Amino acid sequence: MRPVHVIVCAAGVTLAAAAALAGVPGAAARAALPGTGAGFTAAPAPAPRLFRAESITWISPRRGWVLGAAPCGAKTCTDVIATTNGGATWKLRGTVPAQIPQVGEPGSGVSGIRFGTARAGWAFGPRLYRTSDGGRSWARQPVPGHGRQILALAATATATYAIVSPCGFGTGLCRGRGPLTLWRTATRTGQPWTRVPVTLPINDFANLTAHGRIAYAVDAQRDVNGHRDRLYASTDNGRRFSARPVPCDRRPGSALWEAVATSATHVALLCFGPAGPQPGQATKSAYRSASTGKTWTYAGATPVPGATMQATHLAATPSGNLAITSSSGGSFIYINNSHRQAWSTAVALGDGGRGWGDIVYVTNHKGWAIYSPAGFFHGLGKILLTSDSGRHWHAITP
Repeated sequence: MRPVHVIVCAAGVTLAAAAALAGVPGAAARAALPGTGAGFTAAPAPAPRLFRAESITWISPRRGWVLGAAPCGAKTCTDVIATTNGGATWKLRGTVPAQIPQVGEPGSGVSGIRFGTARAGWAFGPRLYRTSDGGRSWARQPVPGHGRQILALAATATATYAIVSPCGFGTGLCRGRGPLTLWRTATRTGQPWTRVPVTLPINDFANLTAHGRIAYAVDAQRDVNGHRDRLYASTDNGRRFSARPVPCDRRPGSALWEAVATSATHVALLCFGPAGPQPGQATKSAYRSASTGKTWTYAGATPVPGATMQATHLAATPSGNLAITSSSGGSFIYINNSHRQAWSTAVALGDGGRGWGDIVYVTNHKGWAIYSPAGFFHGLGKILLTSDSGRHWHAITP
């Protein structure tokens, strides 16, 4: 793993520093996929040069996968790279036969990746693909319940969960087609899918998180249908989900946005809004629970810059450190390592708002984030790493 450019060690990084992220040397032709020959297995190929990341997933601090785009001849392939040594080295694992949708352009494909075991994983959003060999091969799967797209997916070693929309990708809210639906399947088999009986009013965004036997489903409703946000929790491997109180609704103009489970009892929530005093500003606040979401403790609010909801994401460590990404005219990472209500700015890039994809902690100190995802307005697709609980981040070349 070779560091490329230090993004930030404090707030106030200039536009020139952000532009330097694009200065990775040019690429040669993409390496061939690993395969199997007569009597031997080919060595895994290196990660493609000019690989641009879109989504990242981990099942342990050492084993992870990244979904992204890379040139392959005259085309662009949707590749999956993987590491088994905590990101020290990355290898090309396989190719998903679907494009990464581009923001603002028509199309369909996959934009997220999640693994539940070393072999079983999913590429999704809006379509659905599954692998049972660690990402080497991918097969398209029907969207559960004859739905039109997967809005969210989470996987553990035993169960995989999906929130399905009856609306087609990029069509907004198709009122009259019914609500969102929540589904569950066994991770190791991927079939059949069983519908979970919860009420999820129609929306064009949803969120899922799971940890062991625990799972949470989020349907943010503020400013969509006039309904209250919906949060459900399961403590029995997804067989039953129960409603949980939503602390975001206590503040006018605030919407539940994401949940992150970190243990059998602990979960964190991200609330988005209300809008700040200036354009491009919005409040991002967080809550912690040690009771599977039955009660909540306020964890404070970040500084207000950043108002793009799609680039706003939450990460949490097992010990309770929090990080929130946000974007508007710039791109920001805020952290709360006090376990109370104090937030500080770890990353502040004057980059025009290139945005963020997944952000995730894999230990109390080590975390990963996708900066300027491949599908986001000519995204740079950089993989960022922190080793000090989010205080400093740098880009790596896989």
